[in-house]
Amino acid sequence: MTPYIYTVDELKRLLAATEILQTPLYLSERCQLPLLAGEASTFLAAHTGIRLDYKRVSKLFGRLRQSAEIRREATAQYQPRIHDIRHSAAVHRVIAWYRAGADVQKLVPQLATYLGHVDISSTQRYLTMTAELLNEASLRFERYAEPEVPPCVTAP
Repeated sequence: MTPYIYTVDELKRLLAATEILQTPLYLSERCQLPLLAGEASTFLAAHTGIRLDYKRVSKLFGRLRQSAEIRREATAQYQPRIHDIRHSAAVHRVIAWYRAGADVQKLVPQLATYLGHVDISSTQRYLTMTAELLNEASLRFERYAEPEVPPCVTAP
């Protein structure tokens, strides 16, 4: 299954809809919830104090996605999933590095660490080739190869 790649605007809408999870605000709200395991209670919890597991978060994300009016493309089999945000963030980060002129090869291991991957091959699967990423990589290669390519000479 190909991951859904969120556009920057879609990610902004999702983030705006989740402002409550900004750490200082959420932390103060979390302290008001029941601490079912005392000091060992989970940080992300429902209003009842119950741990937010992947299944529950996915369900809440579906509601959030609907309220942000983000839907699958007509050809897609599944609606966008919360896990797809990781793919989108990784792709957008690499695009930003290309645009900033950064050494992408040097930075990918840092991205792998940030994503919690043990090796680069896992991160490579996250980097879905998009038209935007392909364009940035192509521009980088053109700048690299330009001094090596002689100008075209036309016959008189």
